[in-house]
Amino acid sequence: MISSLAYSPIFGIPAVAYGGLTTLILLLITAYIGHSIMSGQGKFSIKIHMGLAITTIIFAALHAFFVLSRYLNY
Repeated sequence: MISSLAYSPIFGIPAVAYGGLTTLILLLITAYIGHSIMSGQGKFSIKIHMGLAITTIIFAALHAFFVLSRYLNY
């Protein structure tokens, strides 16, 4: 049931691929904000960085669950 939802095509691409792309983009934005904070050039606070990091971890965990649902027969 879950794997059929995760691998249902949206514009010809499985839905789980969009989750992976979103997770990657969130990871890159989080890294950029962290780098700008450490170099002193950013106008971001550490709260924004930490909130985005937590959001990235949640998206990555959901993405992993949906990918593994196919192999665990959920």
